[in-house]
Amino acid sequence: MVETGLRPQRFCDMVMKGGITSGVVYLLAIVKLAERFVFKNIGGTSAGAIAAAATAAAEFTRDSGGFERLAQLPKFLSEEAPDGSGSNLLAFFQPQHSTARLFRLCVAGLGGGGKAFVSICARLLSEFWPAILLGAVPAM
Repeated sequence: MVETGLRPQRFCDMVMKGGITSGVVYLLAIVKLAERFVFKNIGGTSAGAIAAAATAAAEFTRDSGGFERLAQLPKFLSEEAPDGSGSNLLAFFQPQHSTARLFRLCVAGLGGGGKAFVSICARLLSEFWPAILLGAVPAM
């Protein structure tokens, strides 16, 4: 953990690439690097740009615990949302009414494994059963 008040003397420039997995891994790696470096030039693309913005914010507030708060972010994002709708990360995504069924179908596969296929099939049937039934009629 970064100790408040002890500013490293070496600088580090960083560019982070995109990819959702990278975005999650970056945060903990950044906290570790902050123990030895002060971040100076930070950039990235996609999820890497989000991690770069979080790094810049943590560096800006280094003396008041910025990196300690950054270290807590992955845990917060994976915790259950207060409304019980899934994780805090998932709660940030609110589909429009017209795309809500498709969004729920896509989210059903999160987590992977054999259970994901069953979840997707169940969600497909529950969300789109009229269209499935209508398409099955000509086949019969």
